[in-house]
Amino acid sequence: MKHMDEVTSGTINPFFNGDDGNSKKKSSLRASFEVSAQGIRNQIGGLKGVQAKLGLNQRKLAQLLMVDPSTWNRWLKDEDKVPPHIWRALQWYLALEEKLPGLNPQIFIGSTSYPPQIDQKLNEMKQQLTLQLKEEINHELVTLQKTVKTYQRIAWFVLFLLILVSTILMGMLFYYF
Repeated sequence: MKHMDEVTSGTINPFFNGDDGNSKKKSSLRASFEVSAQGIRNQIGGLKGVQAKLGLNQRKLAQLLMVDPSTWNRWLKDEDKVPPHIWRALQWYLALEEKLPGLNPQIFIGSTSYPPQIDQKLNEMKQQLTLQLKEEINHELVTLQKTVKTYQRIAWFVLFLLILVSTILMGMLFYYF
């Protein structure tokens, strides 16, 4: 909160980075991102608070954010070093958890199953698709059976014609010879 008050009161310049003599000028876009990140930080609390709300250990939270665990530990020591996009991601994870009760952030890191509501919906969809596929397969099977019967009839008819023609030819051979 102190840092945000300094930015808004004008006691520090958000367009310069750091306190050492080698400060580089920041773009206005970068400065606005940092001010937004500070607002998000004030809204959702510190990193340890977010970690507690999400119910994840440091390693899992680092995995969720796709950062090295040592980076997470470094951020815990100095939250001013946390990039704005990380604050935004944490804000989104907390918002998702609020909107979808039972949503577990571990879903995003692949170490747990879906929440019951989502799992139930997936099972319903799976059953509908299975039923639909069974109906389509049965329809195709009936169509194939009809086609096979038709070809069998044609084959018997052709065989009959061949026998008839061969009989006629044999009769002609015996008659003329």
